Amino acid sequence: MINLSNKSCALDPIPVSLFKVCTEQLTPIITEIINWSLSWSEFPEQLKHALVRPLLKKHSLDPEIL
Repeated sequence: MINLSNKSCALDPIPVSLFKVCTEQLTPIITEIINWSLSWSEFPEQLKHALVRPLLKKHSLDPEIL
């Protein structure tokens, strides 16, 4: 089994726990998709999204004030 943390992104459709169990089966498929994407310079629209959250450097700052 692969040594990954259990952290995941809310936008990630594959839970880390599932990926850990099925690594050998999923890795070739995911590799093929990534290689195809890079060789054709195309990237799926669903994967062009990100969750951006500012990190406060001081705990005394109000997170509601941007």
